[in-house]
Amino acid sequence: MQVQSKRGSAVGLTQKVHKQALSGLSPIDPLLIPGPQGDDAATAKSGYFFAHVGATATPANAAGCTGFQTYTIVGRPANVGQSGQRGFFSDQSGVIRYTTDGSAPTIASPPLQ
Repeated sequence: MQVQSKRGSAVGLTQKVHKQALSGLSPIDPLLIPGPQGDDAATAKSGYFFAHVGATATPANAAGCTGFQTYTIVGRPANVGQSGQRGFFSDQSGVIRYTTDGSAPTIASPPLQ
C-alpha cells in the first residue's frame, strides 16, 4: 500500500505543477528544478526524483515575469519497488503518462487511465 500512496503523491504533484506552469508560475518547489547537468533534481520529493523543463517562454508581463507555453515534467521513483513502481510524465497537454518499471516515460508512453 505504501507504493500506491507514493504513486498518488507523484500524480498529485504532477497535476499541481501542470496547473501552475500553464498559469505562468514557477515550479511549486525548488526540489523540482533540475540539477546543473539538466538531470533529475538532486533530492527526492515524496519518494520520487522530478525533472521539470520549461521551453517556449511566454512574453514578459508588466512585472517582467515570464512563464512557459510548453514544458515537460518527469517523475521517477527514488527506489523502484520501495518508494514507487511507476515513472510519470506530463507536458502542457495535461495528459499524465507512465511506465510500469520505474524508468523515465516519454510522450510515447501510455496515458494514465
